[in-house]
Amino acid sequence: MRDTVFHLGSTPVGRAHPPLFLADIGTFFGQDMVQAHRMVDGLKEAGCTVVKGEILHRADICIDDDTMENYYDPVRGMISERNRDLIERKIVSFENYKILIAHCKSLDMELVMSVYDLEAVDFAIAQGVAGLKIASSNISHEPLIRYVAQKRVPMFVDTGKSTFVEIAQAVQWMRDEGHDAFVLQHSPAAPPAPVEEQRLRMLNVLGDAFNCEVGLSDHHAGNEMMMAAVALGACCIEKGLCRDDASIDQDVAHAMRSGEVKQLKKSCNDIYLAMREAGRWNTTPDQLPPYRMGLIAKRELRSGDPLSFENIDFAFPVKGISCADWSRVAGWQMANDVGKGKPINWEDTTPGGA
Repeated sequence: MRDTVFHLGSTPVGRAHPPLFLADIGTFFGQDMVQAHRMVDGLKEAGCTVVKGEILHRADICIDDDTMENYYDPVRGMISERNRDLIERKIVSFENYKILIAHCKSLDMELVMSVYDLEAVDFAIAQGVAGLKIASSNISHEPLIRYVAQKRVPMFVDTGKSTFVEIAQAVQWMRDEGHDAFVLQHSPAAPPAPVEEQRLRMLNVLGDAFNCEVGLSDHHAGNEMMMAAVALGACCIEKGLCRDDASIDQDVAHAMRSGEVKQLKKSCNDIYLAMREAGRWNTTPDQLPPYRMGLIAKRELRSGDPLSFENIDFAFPVKGISCADWSRVAGWQMANDVGKGKPINWEDTTPGGA
């Protein structure tokens, strides 16, 4: 993977920088705009600088038929709901989105918004949204991907269960438009998928195959995959956000709770810092840690006694000859008397006698 850098507003995005933490309020607030504002306020208090959301302003992006959406609840199992009904109860007007975006900006928070149609793209750009996301369901939507790429804002492309051919096609559409400021998001299956289906090494595969930055759109029921992804080089981490007391709804089973955000953000940043450097410390001999062992007298030693295991013991810290020099001095003779338990210095020894 290359070390590219682009900016989301004033925030640099790339592996050379701390991971971009995208807490996704999405449609978790339903149509309750008071709750949406509270969620944003909570993110600000938790130290977040970016809000992830989506612009779902019309139900016509979903055909009005009997197609069902299935989502998981850990207590009740799989729940089915008519897809169009699900969309309709989450629709928010442009006017309400405008107020929400203005609230984020009043808190000096940038926004990344998922968009599903060209009208939403134009609206988001007009409101100064810093980045746009292509949902996995739209990875084959050539008009939308090209249109967003033409806007020259950072793009986040969710790969979901797409094929490599679909991913390559989406990347080509963006690059055909001269746009390279994008992140491919690995997006594993949601519960009840087993943990081995997370396949986090796909982050490295995507980065190497398409020479781009990669991130994780996390759908795991816990939070450990976010931290593992950072360790693998993900430049951004996205996870749904819901209230601590959220009721059963789509995606709630794998969302993080509001009260977890501050610690999770810190944990991801700490892992990034811990993984950033690979070299050894530039330690000079006088800076070595004190807990190295040196030679001491096992008994009262007299001049002429040999340096052997019968006469020599080892203890820290080094006050004279280091254990690292044993091969050099083994078999030498004592030049001075040294008391039991005392360190043996170079001037206490003399070569020869082996």
